Amino acid sequence: MFTTASHTSFKGIFGLISKSNELVFKGNLVEREERLPNQTLYYNLLYRDANTLNFTNPSIHEDAKVIVLVCSALSNTSIRDTIRRTWANPQLSKAVHSKTIAVVFLVGTGKITDAVWKELRTSMDVLQVDVQESYANLVYKILAAYRWIQENHPEKFVLKMDSDIVALLDKVEPILGNPYNKTLQCYSHTKAKPDREASSPWYVPLSVYPEYYLPEYCSGPLYLMSPAALSAILQVAPQGEVFEVEDAFFTGLLASKAGVRIKKSRGIWHREVSL
Repeated sequence: MFTTASHTSFKGIFGLISKSNELVFKGNLVEREERLPNQTLYYNLLYRDANTLNFTNPSIHEDAKVIVLVCSALSNTSIRDTIRRTWANPQLSKAVHSKTIAVVFLVGTGKITDAVWKELRTSMDVLQVDVQESYANLVYKILAAYRWIQENHPEKFVLKMDSDIVALLDKVEPILGNPYNKTLQCYSHTKAKPDREASSPWYVPLSVYPEYYLPEYCSGPLYLMSPAALSAILQVAPQGEVFEVEDAFFTGLLASKAGVRIKKSRGIWHREVSL
């Protein structure tokens, strides 16, 4: 049943969830939804040919076991350069030097400065996908990247991380586990409530996800995903109505539908680093 703001009588209507972008009614709660996720873009990215979603093709060695997917804004060339000189430097990491691990920077589309243009032309570690840069669009950027990885490198683990995280890459291979097990390794959140404040970057509309709690999910700054987990998550992706909190959506809602196990791994995540 659907309703809009044009209705003036709500007598006897309880437990009703509107699919409109006007008002949502659930019990005595009346909530105005300022913005809804872009379901059209979501399904477009799901059903397009995976190799039409990217504008660049990162070079990933066939012997690589792990793709480190670093989420980065297109304009942040200096941050990517810093990462290349530090923890992703093959002179400082045996795993990078031996090509066991491939570091790939995920960016979207936007203004192309001279620095960005030069980087896209000369660097072989950038995956640019056909999604406009914005924080709300991060979930769609990651979906495009996951589909590209599944299509071209389905046997590899994925370490998804933010660009403000320092990764000790030489410690990753020993904890990989069985690639055929559907597992996520991370620091996880349990009994987290969806943010219903429309102005929040982590807004989850009631009409899209009406549950009181989110499923257990991995903290977004860093999580390690097996090849089997990625495959399973993408298989159930058409069953999920997207919301724009990427970690809760992929590693919570879709992972729970796909039967992916979250493994709380000591040592994979530290909040502070002593220098």
